[in-house]
This record gives sequence, structure tokens and C-alpha cells, in this order.
Amino acid sequence: MGDPQSCARMGAMVATGTGTPLDVDRAIGLYSLACEAGVADGCANLAVLLTGISDHANALDAAEY
Repeated sequence: MGDPQSCARMGAMVATGTGTPLDVDRAIGLYSLACEAGVADGCANLAVLLTGISDHANALDAAEY
């Protein structure tokens, strides 16, 4: 997995296309890894991303974290 804090940082980069191609699916994966490892920024960014891009089911997924 690598460093969980780095996963959160890289998730932010790919979620916005900063220095790397924009890739929402990859950002979700990176944020999920960070969140599962206990990185609060990863959890918060995952919740914002999921609730901002999709439907009720994704909002519920975000709330579980």
C-alpha cells in the first residue's frame, strides 16, 4: 500500500488533476486506502468526493467512514 498519508496526498492530486491526469476512480481508491489506515484527511476527502459526484448510495458509503 505504501504510506497512508501519501495516499491521501496523491488522492488529492489525482482528484483535481494537479501534476497528474484527473482520475476520480483512482482518487477514490487512494482516499479509501488512506481512510482505512486511519488518516482523517483521507476519510474527509473521500466523503466529500463521493457525496459530490454521485447518488444516494455513494453518500451512504461516505457516511460509513
